[in-house]
Amino acid sequence: MHSVGDRASPPTLRLYQWNAPTISLGYFQAFSDLGSLSEALRGLPVVRRLTGGGAILHDLELTYSVELPVKHALVSGKPNRLYALVHDALIASLSALGVRAARCGQTDDSGPRRGPFFCFARRHEFDVLVGSDKIAGSAQRRTRDAILQHGSIIVANRFADQPTASMPGPHEEVIARLRTSFAEHFEVLSGEPVEAGAFTERELRAADGWFKNMPVPSGRNGHDELLRAMVFSDLAQRCCLGILRRRYGFGRYTKDRVSSRIRMFAASTSCYIIESVRRPLENCDLR
Repeated sequence: MHSVGDRASPPTLRLYQWNAPTISLGYFQAFSDLGSLSEALRGLPVVRRLTGGGAILHDLELTYSVELPVKHALVSGKPNRLYALVHDALIASLSALGVRAARCGQTDDSGPRRGPFFCFARRHEFDVLVGSDKIAGSAQRRTRDAILQHGSIIVANRFADQPTASMPGPHEEVIARLRTSFAEHFEVLSGEPVEAGAFTERELRAADGWFKNMPVPSGRNGHDELLRAMVFSDLAQRCCLGILRRRYGFGRYTKDRVSSRIRMFAASTSCYIIESVRRPLENCDLR
């Protein structure tokens, strides 16, 4: 997000999955609310998002994020348009997979600090529903330079505590088809060419520099094994590790939103990413 806002990276669409069931708290949710969950859910890893709203139990889903400069033509002066654009692309993608979906059209009285614990029990006019069940929702974080929008697209549900819709078929096969279809429909509806991109040498060097110079906090809440296991093969993994150390490695951030004061890079990327597909939106005015 910072890199896109600084014009160091192009507008970017990322599609990724989670390597283990994980709960992400909305930015304003109280950590103590986890105590109301079943014992099985209380044992899951927990992170805190940069965006508000209800918690999400990430499991068998496709997660997306879009980062754009605030003055990009798709969002300049009308950031809510991005919700409609992304969700309409998703609705078209689901239709191509034989799933009939539509926008919710109504908003309940949930707010940043009130409402059901889980996001998928809340309703917003832009949410995507299959029948009466929510299959996708999104949230935004806006700064003076950039907009991050990310969301979860549920493919299958193994946890009854989180009420969601789901899709028929083997989930990995559905996710593979959804990746391609979603990118294609986003391109058509946005009018922006969407192509798979490679990380530049400048970005890779910058990621290595941030990683080498960052402090390592004490008490990483059991993340040591993850730190040792990660392979620094590309920018996403390097920045992922950096974010873990700078922010998510501090238990106080998840519990109380307190973190290192070091400026973060690629803040939208969680430490639980197993794959990141970077798709620059070309022919954009980045001046």
